[in-house]
Amino acid sequence: MEILKHIGFICWEIWKERCSAIFFGRSPCPVDVLRRSASLRYELLHGSVAPSCPSNTTMLSHTWHAPPPLWIKVNADGAWHRSSLEGDVRCIICNSKNIFVCGSSTFISWSSSIEFEAEAVLKGLLLAYEGGHRNVIVESDS
Repeated sequence: MEILKHIGFICWEIWKERCSAIFFGRSPCPVDVLRRSASLRYELLHGSVAPSCPSNTTMLSHTWHAPPPLWIKVNADGAWHRSSLEGDVRCIICNSKNIFVCGSSTFISWSSSIEFEAEAVLKGLLLAYEGGHRNVIVESDS
């Protein structure tokens, strides 16, 4: 089960790096992806920023907190390209023990970035509902 946690964190950071490359023209850096995924994993499992992160690593603006027992947390995000009106909506679900439960990624077309963010939240809530979860906390950057 521990390996699935690592894979979930790495996949999340790969997706963010991909979006950064596509939508902001930045060159992907696999080393940064691995550093950020290790840092994110530490934050999620320990509730604090990793003590020995390199200074050139981008950190989250806040610390992720696990939901209370018997609850799950949906983290949702959307990435939208203005010229094509297309992009991805993604969500991951973790339980109160910081264990990756499931995730989703969908390619869609909408007319604004806020619609992408809302769609990501909706997809996360539907995924949680379909999984039988009724005690849900949603977290998004918008």
